[in-house]
Amino acid sequence: MSKLSRVIFSVAIAVGMSFVSFGATTSVPKPDGLTDLTDDTASRVTTTSTTSFYVGPTTAFHNKGVGNTSTSYRVIKQNPNTFDIIYTFDEATAVNAYAICAFNNGMPTRPPKKWSFYGSNDYDPAAQTGTWTPIDSRDNETDWGLAEYRYFQSRNTTKYKSYRIDILENNGETYTQFNFMEFFFNPAAETTVFGECSLTYVEDGEYALSGVI
Repeated sequence: MSKLSRVIFSVAIAVGMSFVSFGATTSVPKPDGLTDLTDDTASRVTTTSTTSFYVGPTTAFHNKGVGNTSTSYRVIKQNPNTFDIIYTFDEATAVNAYAICAFNNGMPTRPPKKWSFYGSNDYDPAAQTGTWTPIDSRDNETDWGLAEYRYFQSRNTTKYKSYRIDILENNGETYTQFNFMEFFFNPAAETTVFGECSLTYVEDGEYALSGVI
């Protein structure tokens, strides 16, 4: 039985907010033809974390050398393991999907386990202030493999200039570490399918779950 077909649904619908939180991994296969919207320009990436990184957040979007421990980029953050990474586009951009790739170091307890994803159109990187709208939230992302790539879809339809991911918990290590992140817009993301079940956006933050659990 595949990891996706073993998903345990513990759906928490946030009223008035377009994000859903599940138990167990909710990664789905990445569709063909999607283009990563980010680039490796360091000035686009900021953090409000006041504690130091072993390898800084500006490397989070350097998606090169996957699985190559000598050349691949990675974010490494020592305790506390709660921190954010903020990416700012030149103009407001729709993002409704993203991916996280684990590092190829044999440390499955270092990748993120729990996080939230937000968008903002008034974030000021210099002042590090702004208002944030929830887009997505994930929990219990466990059992990462070496350089494992996980792709996630959300129901966001709003264009935001800045996007923030809050890493809230890792899988039990002193360090949080992953290789890179990517942001996408998937125009076909009307229904997210998990095994024999489908979760379809209705309206106003409401979702319809159908199929066999």
